This record gives sequence, structure tokens and C-alpha cells, in this order.
Amino acid sequence: MLPWCRPTLDNEQDPAVAVWDYDKGRKQIRTYVWLRDFDYVVVLERRIFGKRDRPRSAMFLVTAYHVDGDRTRRQLEASFAARVP
Repeated sequence: MLPWCRPTLDNEQDPAVAVWDYDKGRKQIRTYVWLRDFDYVVVLERRIFGKRDRPRSAMFLVTAYHVDGDRTRRQLEASFAARVP
């Protein structure tokens, strides 16, 4: 159960929430939503589907987790620094 996931996504424009896109390579761009003060992260990925003449897209949940160490925090900071403009 992830009771914090939806409120984090619903309030992504709040200054306490860091949101960025990161290029994982192979046409795979993921969106990170990080509630820094509480160390919660949601990772989403946009997928395109449908017919070629009418493509549609949707965001899929890849993972959501609590940041439980300085190493993970540093990795998130590095990902934020290398975000897609």
C-alpha cells in the first residue's frame, strides 16, 4: 500500500516536490517525483500506444519507494543534475 503516492503526484507543482525527466537510454525517459523532505520517490514512464495515425500516451508507475540512505539520496541528486532540459 502506498498512501503517499497519489498525494505526491497530485501536488507535483508544490515547491516541496522535485519533478524531473531523466533519459535512461534506449528511448526510455522516466519522470521522477521526489518529496524531498519526507524522502519518498515515485518513478513514472511514458509509453506510447495506439495506431500510428492516432498515437496516444500514458504514464505508467515503474516504482515508488522510501529513500533510506545517503547513497540513494546522492543518486537522486545526480539524476536531478543530469535531467532532460
